[in-house]
Parts: sequence; C-alpha cells; structure tokens
Amino acid sequence: MLRFKFLKPTSLIVMVAALLRGVDDGMDILTLSIGGADGWTEGTSGVVASRIAASGKIVTIAAGNSASSQLL
Repeated sequence: MLRFKFLKPTSLIVMVAALLRGVDDGMDILTLSIGGADGWTEGTSGVVASRIAASGKIVTIAAGNSASSQLL
C-alpha cells in the first residue's frame, strides 16, 4: 500500500501525480478523499481517474466532505 497525505489545499498537479504514481507502482485500487467541492467528471482528476479505471483499475474519489457546500 502506498499512501499520500497532503495538507490543504492540494494542487491538481499533486493529485494527478499521485494517481499516476499509483498506476506506475502497480496498485490495483486507487482512492482519493479530496474533501472539497470538486471531483466532477469533467475535472482534471476526474478525467485521469476515468482513464485509469478504463484500464481495469478501481478508482474512487470522495469529494464534497464539507457539509457547508451543499452540492446536491
């Protein structure tokens, strides 16, 4: 298991790099908990995650952990 923990705010570059490193390191399951109002399928991390998932990996992203955002 490879684990990254970043202080907020974490840049998209760092999140994408972490996902790609997980793939390069042979991880079968990759998960992010970004905690903010992000994670839409059109976003950079969503596009990268979708492409990784299309290759057969399991990818999850928990977003919107902040109740004050009320996304839905």
